[in-house]
This record gives sequence, structure tokens and C-alpha cells, in this order.
Amino acid sequence: MEYKEYQSPSFFEAYINAFKYCLDFDDRSRRAEYWKFAAIFEFCAIGLLVAYKMFDSIGVAIIFAIFAIVHLLPAYSVLARRLHDSGHSAKWIIGIFIPFIGVVFRFIIFVFTLMDSEKEYNNWGESPKYYIENDLRLADGIYKGITSDLHGNQRKSPSAVSLQQKRNVHKYKSIYLPNICLINSKLLFSLEP
Repeated sequence: MEYKEYQSPSFFEAYINAFKYCLDFDDRSRRAEYWKFAAIFEFCAIGLLVAYKMFDSIGVAIIFAIFAIVHLLPAYSVLARRLHDSGHSAKWIIGIFIPFIGVVFRFIIFVFTLMDSEKEYNNWGESPKYYIENDLRLADGIYKGITSDLHGNQRKSPSAVSLQQKRNVHKYKSIYLPNICLINSKLLFSLEP
């Protein structure tokens, strides 16, 4: 199977997506989305620090504090999704807060964020970067809304389904399906021969 890449998000799209999905710690974000958000965040933070040094104003310090607080949740959520995309658990983030050892965890997480996306479906969903060319029917670079699965049933392609719908399906798979399997296995084993 030959994998193709989806188009990389622009800087603005990556920044907006970090805020749009700031409560989503269960999905995947590709490397470009993470690093573009980080670049905009660092650029703005450095600009505010330079303004603080130039003007030495309490107003600029308050603006910087508000800026940092507003970006806290989106930064950790996009980091968690980036770790998921590289095939690692977001629990690695907890290590950052351990005294003395946190530096080691920061370096490990930095290396994980540099890794490429896993091409296949992993514990946190489909790859936001790769797709198999035969899975999607392309028409002049625009995805058609319908593809066929292995059984010939027609379904919407991942590109035609919104990102939020994909995330809802993934949450359904991770929350409800294991419970249904558990209930079915209990029923199966509770039947007497």
C-alpha cells in the first residue's frame, strides 16, 4: 500500500485548531499543526517580552500573563494530540512537573514531537497526515464525498466528514464499543449449556 499525505494546515489554521479543539485530549495532531501553533505562540510571547523590557510597564506584564493563561489549555491539548500521533501516551506530560527529573521528560517529549506520524490507525484514531490513495477517489485534487469500504458499501470519505464528526466517531468507538463487547461476553458466558 502506498500512503499519500493530506495537505498541511496553514499557520493560521493550526493556531485556530488548537483553540477550537482545546478540550480534545483524545485525538491526533500532525507534526506541522503542533509546530506551527508553537511557532506562533513563541513569536507572540517573545514580542510581549520585548515590549515588557522596552516599556517596563505593569500593563504589558498583565497582558503577558493573560496571554499565557489563555494559551495554557490549547498548548497542552495540542501537545497531547501530538504525542498520540507519534504513538505515545499523553501521560508523558505529567513527568514535566516532577522536580529535577522534569528536564529529562521535557527532552523526551521534545524528541517525540519531532517524530513522524504513525501511518496506520492507532489507539487514538486515524492518521491526520496519511491516507491510502485507493481509499479515496480524487477529482482534480478535491475529495469526493463517497468511497467504498471492503464490502462495497458506500460511505463518506474522511475528507468529506468534518474533523469533529471523526472525533465523535472515535470517542464512540473508544467508550461504547468496549462496553458493548463486555456486556456481550458476560451474556455469552452466563448462558448455561
